[in-house]
Amino acid sequence: MDIFVPRLYKDYANYVNTRKMVPDSTDGLLPVQRRVLLAAHLIAKGKFTKTIKVLSEAAAKFHPFSLAEGTAAWLVLNKLLDGSGQWGAIQQVRKVNAAAPRYTSVKANPFVEELAFKLVDFVPWEIDEMDPEPIKLPTMIPISLFLKYELSMIAFGYKPVIPTYTLSDLIKRLMFLLGKGEEVVIKPTIKNCKTLSGIKECRELLETGKGKIEVVGKHKIDEKNMCIYVKGWSTNISFETLFSRIDKYKDWKLLSNGDIGYIDQTGGEADDDSDVYNEKDPLIKFEVNKQRNKAEIFEKMKEAVVEKLKATHSYNIVVVHDNETTEYNVDNMLLNAYNFYKIALEKYFQHSKKEAENKISEFNNIIKLRPHVSDVAVEFKEDFEKACTKLSKLSGLSFDETKQIVDKYRIKKLLTINVDLTDLQSQIKKFQHALNNLDTISIGTYTNLLEALK
Repeated sequence: MDIFVPRLYKDYANYVNTRKMVPDSTDGLLPVQRRVLLAAHLIAKGKFTKTIKVLSEAAAKFHPFSLAEGTAAWLVLNKLLDGSGQWGAIQQVRKVNAAAPRYTSVKANPFVEELAFKLVDFVPWEIDEMDPEPIKLPTMIPISLFLKYELSMIAFGYKPVIPTYTLSDLIKRLMFLLGKGEEVVIKPTIKNCKTLSGIKECRELLETGKGKIEVVGKHKIDEKNMCIYVKGWSTNISFETLFSRIDKYKDWKLLSNGDIGYIDQTGGEADDDSDVYNEKDPLIKFEVNKQRNKAEIFEKMKEAVVEKLKATHSYNIVVVHDNETTEYNVDNMLLNAYNFYKIALEKYFQHSKKEAENKISEFNNIIKLRPHVSDVAVEFKEDFEKACTKLSKLSGLSFDETKQIVDKYRIKKLLTINVDLTDLQSQIKKFQHALNNLDTISIGTYTNLLEALK
């Protein structure tokens, strides 16, 4: 028993980590996130669909554990799904929760579809919990690395926190790793914050997956009107915590004593004609309430607010790699995604070339059948099998080949379809060229995306 129980506990911990709680090293997604995106890809592509329907699709086919309402909100707030309705807000004076999934709608995000699902049919699909699903998405860049909000979780023995960057910076870093450019040491992006840490700390995070990054919330000091506009703070804390820290700074109690106050000027959602949900960035105005010693209080307010807008973000990248939970780094995640994407791209070109070759073979068979179709046209109305047998003998094709063509095209189309092979032969050459120059073609898709992001 002393040996049996620890082993079972370890097996359970490994199952929970690899199948639920830790993101994949290639696409950067937790299984539940991938499954909700997949469900949207299958039934909500190009149209808003009730969130409850998409979540039910994910639960019925891939993720039997829950309806994953929180995951849907997280995906919408991180711009991975388009949402319609009330999806809440994270960084506001008061946290706003999303409405129930029966009241909201989602649809697949076109950019994510292009980035991660364009080649999804050319990666392995396996049965995990229920129906077959992609083992990972062939996304060009790991999705968790370019979110609006950092992906953090608690797993058995780990507390993974994945840094986020701009997509263009990640592509530049990947080009350097592939030997296609000079080294670019990119800085993490914390929403509505400015990164204070230097090159050394940022490089360490890229290469080791661990590190601490100093940030400060975005703000603007209005000296003339003696106020401060706060446009963001660390995503690790709530506004209530920020309020408390400012008030406790040097025991000045600026807020609780009424020396200073704040006005929430954030407002509502963006005013546009789109149905797509747009979370409004915060805008908080801190100002001096008292006229007596106003300049002195303003100086204290500046010091307290700016100091408490500073924060340290600690990172520890932990992923599932080769079915094992392991500590990892940004650079290897980028390379994994690139290599997996390239394999999917290669399979796409192979598949497309094979389809064109099959079409040429089919058209050649039509060319052989055409001169004899009129001779047996009447017999097709009387005895289909007999007509195919006769047509097979006249054309020199096997019975199965003949029947397959006639079943697909029928008599009228057999006589009228354009069987010019020129375009198909040109396509085969194009696909073969792509296969022969796969590295160049793959890198070209990244450079094209980089240009599009400018």
